[in-house]
Amino acid sequence: MTAGAPPAPPQQATRRRSAAVLAVALLLVELVAACQSYLTSTITPLMAQDLDARDGYGLLMAATQAAMFLTMPLGAALLSRWPAARLLAWLTPVVVAGGVVSAASPTFTLFLSGRVLAALAAGALMTVSLSALATSLPPAWRRLTLAGYALVWLVASLVGPVYAGWASAVIGWRWALVAYLPLFLAARAVVILRLRELDRAEQGARERLALVPATLLAAGITAVSLAGTSWARTLLAAAGVVVVLAAAARILPDDTLRLARGR
Repeated sequence: MTAGAPPAPPQQATRRRSAAVLAVALLLVELVAACQSYLTSTITPLMAQDLDARDGYGLLMAATQAAMFLTMPLGAALLSRWPAARLLAWLTPVVVAGGVVSAASPTFTLFLSGRVLAALAAGALMTVSLSALATSLPPAWRRLTLAGYALVWLVASLVGPVYAGWASAVIGWRWALVAYLPLFLAARAVVILRLRELDRAEQGARERLALVPATLLAAGITAVSLAGTSWARTLLAAAGVVVVLAAAARILPDDTLRLARGR
């Protein structure tokens, strides 16, 4: 009988397969999101022409970016209360609803509402997805997935414009906003199911994070993003910086902002 490494226990092998499937699903979700970003920039002129919203470019870009950055800090507070799988199950339908509202909108106002709704959910989803990657994958798979994210965006830079051009010309901008949803939902479903299968002990105990500091952090970031050349906007941005620092001091570990040793 030849000597060799003992076979892995069935439970360990199952967990390895779950980690591999979870990593692939996370990369697929990232690829879909990356391609969709190219699509959004491509269909915007077509939407503006159909909905007579040629003056709404700036408002559309600013509103969606502000909505996304507003909910990013809230993701940590939500994760301190509910598991990542449950949050993904709650927030993913909101993204879908936003896409459907925008695709079916007869006016620019309704289109903008759908994009903002989707962006609000997407901001929190970014935090939740990164948490799933950091806490649910073994170190080796975590490194591979992070490296895969860079590769995904490289692939998307080649595939995304081609897909965006095809979708805009063949199926129209309305259908293009929802055509990706089946693949998006399938990948999200795999992520949710795999996260539920993982042992909670490996995900670590959740420490409750106060919602008030997280909300203040989001509001402060929004205020900073509104900085401008006028005195009012400058004062608003300065106040936002103060609020961000105060909220961060409550959220981050003690003495982090003081650059204490060990932090």
